[in-house]
Amino acid sequence: MTESKRRLEIEFLVEALDDVPDEAEGRETVERLGINVTSWTSDIRARLARAQAEARRQRFAQATADYERDLAGLLKQADEPAATREELQNILRDLVARASEKQQVSVNYHKFEHATLEELAEMIRTLKHLLDKDA
Repeated sequence: MTESKRRLEIEFLVEALDDVPDEAEGRETVERLGINVTSWTSDIRARLARAQAEARRQRFAQATADYERDLAGLLKQADEPAATREELQNILRDLVARASEKQQVSVNYHKFEHATLEELAEMIRTLKHLLDKDA
């Protein structure tokens, strides 16, 4: 049964039931229209279950893709050779210079000069992320 035919049947049912004053007359109208309420409700429940299962499958597929992308990035990052403090500071200076005036990027000089390698790497990742997003 096509979707438009189902929609039309539902519209007829709604129109027919709009004018029904009591439950007995409603049952009679449903029977007259040839609607099996039990099978109709089970059909609706089955369609709902299929839709929910598909939505869940899509969420899991998206989560798996996101996980694999993040894992690949982390593995790539782990494979990169460790840079010296001077190399990281030069990279950070370059990124700050690339930032436009609108972005108003600033790095505290003392923190910049005395940051640990991990802090420098984090500042670089953050600036790269911000610059890539604005590109």
